[in-house]
Amino acid sequence: MERPVHERKIMALFDRCRSRFGAVRLLAKVEAPDFGQQATVLARPLITESLMLMELAAADETRRVELVVGWELATLDDLEGLWREGQARGHDVTMRKCIACGTAFVPSQSDAPSRHTG
Repeated sequence: MERPVHERKIMALFDRCRSRFGAVRLLAKVEAPDFGQQATVLARPLITESLMLMELAAADETRRVELVVGWELATLDDLEGLWREGQARGHDVTMRKCIACGTAFVPSQSDAPSRHTG
């Protein structure tokens, strides 16, 4: 049975939280200063995405769809902002297609042609 797109996005969000939580727990157990710092870096998106899950849990189905679509639109706005900033700084922001898989990507200034693997 095919699930609606918004439900798949919610499941992906839950899976990211679960994975990050496991990574934070693992890094927090290691007694090395660098690993503790890495756990802190991972904790911020974990907290943000956990709050998103809490908001989804309290919402009805219509509101869940609205939230997921809103977050997707915000992500597109962020990507557009990054693209425009790169363009303003003179970076090559033209889309390219991978010869191997056909996936569109934007190469960085230092990308070698073989860096994208499809």
